[in-house]
Amino acid sequence: MYAEKLKEVAIDPKARTKSYREFVRQFAGAIGAINPVSEAICNQLLALLVRRIHPNEGRQLIAQLPRGFQQRLRPELQKAPDRNIRQEDFKNVITDLLPETSVVDWLLIARKFGRHLYQHVSTGEMDQVRSQLP
Repeated sequence: MYAEKLKEVAIDPKARTKSYREFVRQFAGAIGAINPVSEAICNQLLALLVRRIHPNEGRQLIAQLPRGFQQRLRPELQKAPDRNIRQEDFKNVITDLLPETSVVDWLLIARKFGRHLYQHVSTGEMDQVRSQLP
């Protein structure tokens, strides 16, 4: 179900960045949140994603992310794959960090995060990640 939320979008090669700060800044702009909140959302959603998928797939995903994420996410591989992670967990991350978020808004933010991730990770990798989501 969450896999459907990560719709493929046209990838602008210029949009890819190897900078952790730039990744977070671009996402903050996409959702209209301040950097500390968008940074927490990015880190927590990526951690859930890495824990949800197979460790080999998680390693490949991490390798395509900016270095700042790589260092934070490697420990999550030890907890993978956690099939108990569901769409509700992704929702809770967003609504805990943005308490005023409605049902429609959290889905919109989740989709924007998926689209943002698609701009920074190869389409093939994202297809592999999506295939492992509920």
